Amino acid sequence: MIKLAIIGGIGSGKSVVSKVFSTLGYPVYDSDSRAKWLMANDEKVRSQLIQVFGSETFENGILNRAYLSKKVFTDKPALNKLNGIVHPAVYQDFNSFVERHQSAKIVVIESAILFESGGDKFVDKILLVNSPLDVRIHRVMRRSNLTRNEVEYRILNQKNANELSEKVDFIVENDEN
Repeated sequence: MIKLAIIGGIGSGKSVVSKVFSTLGYPVYDSDSRAKWLMANDEKVRSQLIQVFGSETFENGILNRAYLSKKVFTDKPALNKLNGIVHPAVYQDFNSFVERHQSAKIVVIESAILFESGGDKFVDKILLVNSPLDVRIHRVMRRSNLTRNEVEYRILNQKNANELSEKVDFIVENDEN
């Protein structure tokens, strides 16, 4: 089995490439959606979030994403604390996913921050999806109803394609042409 990571910055088109693999019958682990699920549902993760970020992290038992986003996306140490809680849980969950799909020739993990989270040690090959910055910003603004500044701040917290291209096995250019 080959464990393939599909990486790229926010709005680069990772999900589109992941859907191609899924359509071809390969199991795809979406680390972003699983991280959100784990933060909302995993008792150990929930407990740690409350301990670090306060009881406001959950309202009536539901993850308060707006509160948590405001806490971490303008405060690098707080973002590092969040990542220190969520990333280990995601990779433990990914390992369980791989075990459930032992018969697959390729298992894919989609991740925006593979190297930053240490996830590169869990995969065999890495595919980078690259898109022009303006295209990425507009995609994210459209789909997530964020301001340009909010998108740019999130992009600043991720490695750029030039840094990543040296560390990957494959590159897909997704420039909408």
